[in-house]
Amino acid sequence: MAFGVGPGDSRLFDPVALVQGTGPCGSLAWVATWRATEPLTSAFVQQGTRTEIGRGRWGSASLGCSSLELRSDGAAAADVELVYTIASTR
Repeated sequence: MAFGVGPGDSRLFDPVALVQGTGPCGSLAWVATWRATEPLTSAFVQQGTRTEIGRGRWGSASLGCSSLELRSDGAAAADVELVYTIASTR
């Protein structure tokens, strides 16, 4: 998917919402890879707790049941491409 992130803005990606499912995501595992025109701060978010992964123009993460947050901390908007795979661990 392709999208923009304005300066100071963030986008949160929840694996349950991405597969248009309902209920707990305990049985989901997912991997995400992204690249952007401007540096982003990436973090995983689980049960309201945010843990920073890193900063840069590209990255990847194995997220289990966590959501992925991508945030633009720069002065310019970032064009972002995100590729992900979601699987069930059941």
